[in-house]
Order: sequence, then structure tokens, then C-alpha cells
Amino acid sequence: MTALSCVLVFLALLAWLLRRFEDFPGPLEVLKGFGSLAASPQKLKELGVRLETLNIKVSPELFTAFRLAGALVLTAAGGVAIWKSPFAGVALLFLAFLAYKFPEWQLARLEKARKEEIGREFPLMVDMVRIYARAADLYQALKIVPYALKGELAKQMHILSAELEIAPMAEALENFAHRCGLRQVQDFVGVVLQGIRSGMDVDEILQRYSSMAYERRVTEIKRKIKAQPLILSVLPGLLMFSLIILWVLPMYSNIIQKLKAF
Repeated sequence: MTALSCVLVFLALLAWLLRRFEDFPGPLEVLKGFGSLAASPQKLKELGVRLETLNIKVSPELFTAFRLAGALVLTAAGGVAIWKSPFAGVALLFLAFLAYKFPEWQLARLEKARKEEIGREFPLMVDMVRIYARAADLYQALKIVPYALKGELAKQMHILSAELEIAPMAEALENFAHRCGLRQVQDFVGVVLQGIRSGMDVDEILQRYSSMAYERRVTEIKRKIKAQPLILSVLPGLLMFSLIILWVLPMYSNIIQKLKAF
């Protein structure tokens, strides 16, 4: 832990020196520069789109820099501490791994939750678009449906409604599918646009697609229900393995320290 304290004191001193001299960039600018060097422009652009989609107000450069800086500091501290205390060194190296991987895991978890939220409301959205399109037309249906929905899909439908005022319907629908990032939404947009371009009856197309959307949703729910017993049977084994690791690792560290004493 002494090594970690030295690294933290050094970083705090460096930040203080950077603040004292106006000619030098601030700490955030330094971190942004570090983040821009640590990843390619294409990856930073993709990360920026993901953060913007999830409404996370952090630049991709800072997100990347904090991940790498935390991992490097903990790795350096673990490398120094492992010679004095193997258990503490391994723990710090494990924390370094978590510091690097956890932000990405959390980002993937938020993206998955967002897609699941859109998927839950999607069959209802298709059905409502079909009903309102029959009463008026597809354009008016896409303008009205957002007010009858909730959650992330309602937000994306409101953006779609605004884009319909300034862009062609095909472009607005394609942007909507890209923002949602869900296969069934992309299929829905493709089917609707194909029907419009071919002159087919949009109501008939939406009716068929609505039935398919509900069937997919029911199949997905059944699959999750069948997977629950398997998860419940594996979980106790994982917990038992974790308890064994927590019991054996300190014992192993104690044996090594006693052998070094001789």
C-alpha cells in the first residue's frame, strides 16, 4: 500500500504543478490528450456514439483515459507490493484488471438494458402504428404514437417525429433504426420502406409484422423462463468455488511468507 500512496501523492503533486502554471494545460486536458493517444480515432468515434446514445456526459477521450490511468496506477502498485506481500500484490493486480474492464462491462450492461427496454415496447409500437395508420396515414401515425409510449422507445420516437419535419420519411426512419440499434427495429423499417416504395398496402404489411413481433417477444420470454433453472443450479457452485478461493489464497500466502522466513 506504500507504493500506491507514493503514486497517488505523485499524481496529486503533478496536478498541483499543472494548476500553478497557466502555460501548461489543465489536468482534464492532459487526460484527454492521454486518452486520444491511447485509442484510434475510429474507436474513439464509436465510443462517443455509444456514450451519447446512453446519455452519458463524458467525452470518449476522458472515458478511455480514466480506464487506463486507473489500471496503470494499480498495476504499478501491485508490481511493487507483490515482492513484500504476494496476497496484497495479487489483490492490487486484480483491482487493476477490474479498473480497466469494469467501465466497459458497465457500458455493455447499460446498452443491453436499453435494448431490452426498447424490445419490450416494440410490439406495442408496431401495433399502434398500424392502428393509427389505418385511421389516418403512416406519417400521422409516426407523429402520434410517441405520446402513447414510454421509456427509451418513446424518446427515440419523439426524435423520429422531429426529424420527419425536416427530412424525408425514408431518411428519418433509417436514422431511427440506427439509433435504436435493434435488429427487429431495422427489419420493421426495411419492411415499411419496401412497402412504400413498391406501392403495397402498408396496413397489411404492418398487420403481418405486428403478429411476427408478438411471436418473437413470446418466444424470447419462453427462452428466458427455460434458462432460469440452469442459472439457479450453476450459481451455488460458483459461490462455493469463490469461498474456496477466499479460504485457500490467504493460506497459500501465509505458507510462502513462512518459507521465506527460513
